[in-house]
Amino acid sequence: MGMQVFGAAETQNNSNAASYLRSIEKELGRKLSRQETEEYLGKFWENIGFTNDFVFAKVMQDTELSGKFLKLLFPEFDVFSIKCLNLQEPIRSSYDAKGVRLDVRIGDAVGKIYDLEMQVAINSNLPRRTRYYQSALDQQLIEKGAEYYSLRDCYLIFICPVDMFGRNRRIYTFRNMCVEDRDIFLNDGATKIFLNASGTVGEVGNGMQNFLDYVATGKVTDDYTKALNGSVDRARVKRAWKEEFMMMSVREMDAREEGREEGREEGSTQAMLKFASFKLNQGDSENSTINDLVSIFKIDETAARFIIQRIEIER
Repeated sequence: MGMQVFGAAETQNNSNAASYLRSIEKELGRKLSRQETEEYLGKFWENIGFTNDFVFAKVMQDTELSGKFLKLLFPEFDVFSIKCLNLQEPIRSSYDAKGVRLDVRIGDAVGKIYDLEMQVAINSNLPRRTRYYQSALDQQLIEKGAEYYSLRDCYLIFICPVDMFGRNRRIYTFRNMCVEDRDIFLNDGATKIFLNASGTVGEVGNGMQNFLDYVATGKVTDDYTKALNGSVDRARVKRAWKEEFMMMSVREMDAREEGREEGREEGSTQAMLKFASFKLNQGDSENSTINDLVSIFKIDETAARFIIQRIEIER
């Protein structure tokens, strides 16, 4: 049977490679061979876009592009001399803690930290995940024995093609404040921002609106989105990046298959615990891991949530 061709539209609707491959397996009614997996990933890469988190991280490592984005988002800041601190590197506060895989972490000359995340899949766990991200970042940003005032101001920025909160706002900004007196802010230096590319409520500058439109549609409308799009095009022809992307994607598919095999051999719980721990330690959300447990091991959602709870207890 020849390889079924999925075009750019299908690829963009599955900007996560694992979801893309799962959709193909579902349509074919069987699991893909290693050769088929690599062929489909190659086709996926040919049409990959800015909203894929791997490509997003590679594009935004260019400090000229990421710096321009920060200036659009924070016109009141004097953002200069920024430095890309990491790209999709898992961080863990201890050897047995849940891992976090951040897309792009940037620092500026005055000490502020910006974590940029492309968030295509929207689920109810995302707000609590931001809490864990903040904690993991803080662990990385403070030295043992240092005073708490040395913690830098930190901005977690999630770029979402669709609305997380259902209020149609372009930007949602969250800071800790007093519930009884909303004029009092905690001033802990932590800010969480969700950009909604489909929003129409709230004022943003023309440049930011053009960026949001590019995230939502891929349409180039100004010099900045042209530069982003050009960087995506150049990423597609970088052999090393393609090989890295395919290796990461195949590794995840192998973990899924190992889970299937061990599930058949062991019947069960240990295989599910091992598989779910792998997913969570790679920084995948609980919701995504639950969906995979249901799909691979043919259990219901309640049983899958129990597996997640066991992992959290054992940690």
